[in-house]
Parts: sequence; C-alpha cells; structure tokens
Amino acid sequence: MERSLQSLGCKSFILSLIALSLPALAQNGGRFEEAKRMAVSYLDSNQYDRAAGKLEEVWEQDQTDPAVAEYLGIAYLNGDDRRYNAAIEGKAQKALEQAIKLGGKATFLVRHPHGGIIGRVSGGDALDYCAGKLSISPGRVVFVMKALKGAEDHSFELKTSDILKINTPNAEGKFTIKTKPKNYPFQPQTKNKADSDLLLSLIREHLGVGTQ
Repeated sequence: MERSLQSLGCKSFILSLIALSLPALAQNGGRFEEAKRMAVSYLDSNQYDRAAGKLEEVWEQDQTDPAVAEYLGIAYLNGDDRRYNAAIEGKAQKALEQAIKLGGKATFLVRHPHGGIIGRVSGGDALDYCAGKLSISPGRVVFVMKALKGAEDHSFELKTSDILKINTPNAEGKFTIKTKPKNYPFQPQTKNKADSDLLLSLIREHLGVGTQ
C-alpha cells in the first residue's frame, strides 16, 4: 500500500512537471516561429545581419531545423558583419554543412551570366545575368532563378551523372558547371572566391564532382 502511494506520488510529481513545462514550450515555439518569420522577411529585403540575429535566437536553443541552418548560412555569407568579423565565414560553413546533415540543403545567393541582355531592373539598367539561389544536397544541384519580368526562367536541376566537370573559380569567384547539353556559369552574389570554394567543396563532398 505504501509503495502504491509512493508510486502515485511520483507519477503525480512527473505529471505536474510536464504540465508546468507545456506553457513554456508553447511560448518558446511561438517565439521561435515569429523569429523565423522575421528572419525570412529580413532575408527577402537583403537585411542579412538582422536575419542572422533572429536566426541565432532560434539556433542557440534548437538545432534541429535544417531551414534555420540554411538561412543562417545565407545570412552570414552576405551580411556586412562579415567584413569586420573573420569568424563569420567559419560559422557560415558550419551552418551550411549542418543544414545538409539534417536532411536539408546548403544554399548560396548567386548570379548566372548569360552573355546577353535578359531584362532590365526598375531603374532601366540592362542585366546580362539572372540572380537566384544555387542549392546543394546529396546527389543534386538546383538553381532557382529569381523572377524577372519579361525574362525566361533559367532554373534547372542537375544530378551527379549530369555534370561533366566544374572549372576552378577565378579571383572573382566565377566558375562554370559543365554538362553535355550546355554550360552553366555562376558567380556568388558577394563576388568572393571563398564562397565559391565553399560551394564547390560541398558539391565535391555530396556529389563526388571536383574542379578542374
């Protein structure tokens, strides 16, 4: 009888702890979702350092969401803080590697040159490239073009077997992914060769395709 009472008391104590923790978990979940929403808004408006700050709030408490790691890598690489903090580049690499390990993808903001005018920005300046996101995941490289009025969509998806070789990036980070049908030239939005080196190292690791 005494043991039964003790057992009931223990169960009651555990249930009380769970009941007390549920509101806190719900509160944190709501706060994290709001931080993610704000971070995406900051990314869309090119406020990368602000996006990084919001994403860090989530990542410091919960490192299970591959999208948070992916967005954090994008924010780190493209923010102004990178100019003054040498550690940012390493943090970006870790975040992008973790995004893939969690089942997501590593994404880079890039330019895809075409060698001819493909459209005009709102100010009227001609563009000879399209901007977009180049993402790496195991066995796959995907480019998603940012929509540009009047321009053809140049998005594509490549598997390991589609890629013949990739040229070594030059000093401005320009490189070309070569396939049988056509070649795909790219340059990081940052024009930083270190970003191309990181991008291509991830392709080498997760697709088995090296540079030449």
